[in-house]
Amino acid sequence: MGLILYCDGSVEPFNPGGVATYGVSIEEGRKEIDHMKGYLGEGIGITNNQTEYQAMLCAITWVIEQERTQEPIEFRADSQLMIRQLRGEWRIYAEHLRVLCEGIQESLKVFPFLTLTWIPRLQNRRADFLARKAYREHVTSHGTACVGWGTV
Repeated sequence: MGLILYCDGSVEPFNPGGVATYGVSIEEGRKEIDHMKGYLGEGIGITNNQTEYQAMLCAITWVIEQERTQEPIEFRADSQLMIRQLRGEWRIYAEHLRVLCEGIQESLKVFPFLTLTWIPRLQNRRADFLARKAYREHVTSHGTACVGWGTV
């Protein structure tokens, strides 16, 4: 059967420099078996592309921690840039993304039955919802006074 992990990252209310959050939804047999969301940072220099990679890293970590790497695994994301860079189809010009991508590519070597799939945004609604929920929760508890002025 295998797992499908939907990954999404978000930088709100503006990109770059807003509040960076992520969401991951894990499905097995068309049913969500787990999910996660979180805050990654905020301020000058943080981009949506970074959050997409961080969401993927969190998903990979979940699979490894659950000791399910030997099953068919499909990672789905609406970031065409990230998926194509991870597959080696597109070059990486930003050094900070190169470091993230190479680290993830190394982690993916433990998955013998791996698929990386780009999906349209509308097919990634649950992960997107989780990322936006993490943003709302962060802003509710911390406010937005420092957004755009901090450092990553």
